[in-house]
Amino acid sequence: MTISINANMTSSLALRTFNQTSMNISKATKEVSTGLRINKPGDDAAGLSIAAGIDTVVRSTDNSQRNIAQGMSLVDTVFSGLNAVKEELNNIKEIAIRAGNSTYAEDELAAMQRDVVRSIEVINEIAENTSFNDIDLFSGNRDINILFGVEDSDTLSLDLETNGTAGRGVEISISSTANGSLGEGVLTALNAFNIGSNSVAAEDGLTFGKSGTLADLDVMLNNVERMLTETSSDMNVLQAQEQFQSVLAQGAKILRSSVYDSDLASATAKIAREQIRQNAAGSMLTQANSINSVALNILP
Repeated sequence: MTISINANMTSSLALRTFNQTSMNISKATKEVSTGLRINKPGDDAAGLSIAAGIDTVVRSTDNSQRNIAQGMSLVDTVFSGLNAVKEELNNIKEIAIRAGNSTYAEDELAAMQRDVVRSIEVINEIAENTSFNDIDLFSGNRDINILFGVEDSDTLSLDLETNGTAGRGVEISISSTANGSLGEGVLTALNAFNIGSNSVAAEDGLTFGKSGTLADLDVMLNNVERMLTETSSDMNVLQAQEQFQSVLAQGAKILRSSVYDSDLASATAKIAREQIRQNAAGSMLTQANSINSVALNILP
């Protein structure tokens, strides 16, 4: 063995081991502190790139689930409004059936007519005021597109616009008999529906002549049922997409976690192991630093 005072290879080896264990402890401590296996690109460059792509999927699916939730709220609003219209139409039909019996005097028929007018006014208020985020839902002038996925094609069109097409869309109008509307298929619009005799004197002095039939009301009720069916179908689609996107998001989050997150049990075990190695390297460094001191004993 060469005795030298300019180089101490044993000390250098012990120092390198000591520094390496210090770096390993620092990295493992950061993992435990942040809960992340990757805290900088140097920790796992390929894993960081993969995790970035997965993170995009996670954030996209989270937003698509919010879109679906908003779409479901909108559909639920339409459904509730249609049910309210249906209830008022049933009330009008009940009154019309009662008034069709010739056992009532003209003042009683007038009272029934006022009930009919009030129900029609309620339906009109529902038609004018049912909206979602300032979007009129019963005006029949637009469809609503819900982006339920992460691609442009992942779109559900809520069929609200009628475009004058028979049996299509949602339009509640007391004065219309156009295709797609409440009065589709009848000759008498709801606001012109009168009961009783040919001349019923109302309390305010107006005279209501008999117009419309029970069959007209049945057609209007059928139209509302069609709208409810379309709305229920849209809700079913959104609920199915909600479940699918939830599973997709969960899978992406699990995959991201497997790439990004630290195994705390492994990291803490690594800290304990590296601390033992560091202590050993520190002790050997002290011993190695004293090896070359033997040169002093052979100096004259």
